[in-house]
Amino acid sequence: MPDPTPGNGVYSGQEVLPNTIPAVSEYIKTILDEVYEYEAKTSGMVPDPTLARASENAGVFKLATMKTTGLGNYDVHKGYPTGSGEVTWESYELQCDRGIRYLADPKENILGGGLATAVAFFANATREQFIPEIDAYRFSKIYSIINGNNAIKATHVKTEASLSGADILSSVIEAWM
Repeated sequence: MPDPTPGNGVYSGQEVLPNTIPAVSEYIKTILDEVYEYEAKTSGMVPDPTLARASENAGVFKLATMKTTGLGNYDVHKGYPTGSGEVTWESYELQCDRGIRYLADPKENILGGGLATAVAFFANATREQFIPEIDAYRFSKIYSIINGNNAIKATHVKTEASLSGADILSSVIEAWM
């Protein structure tokens, strides 16, 4: 293999790594999405990706709001009534925006067969770190919404003084499933 051009981040005599990082990143993202969907208790709260998008501003996202015309009566002479629909995008600011960046030597990991290790590493981090934090945050937000609304609290909250943290979580999971 010919030596790469000086100044592109590799040393003379090193093997040039083809640009496979985007493909590997997409593969890892797909695997992690599957781990999240299977393991998270609140995975059903993730919006349809076609109805959510990033904003041009950090910490802001957009959700689609749809409005459609309802059904009308069929008329033998006029046919079906005409309807319409619209989609608008509403911006929402995140209350918290958490993340992490792991640093690794991509050349060493890919050339050394590290893809399987990388997938295992990120799947483990997803299971042990990310999912519990996401679920706990969502449950706490649900609780704060319910606790702040007396009408909901009176009809939808189970009040037992003997509930422990584990009992509460299992009750929420049982109600959710």
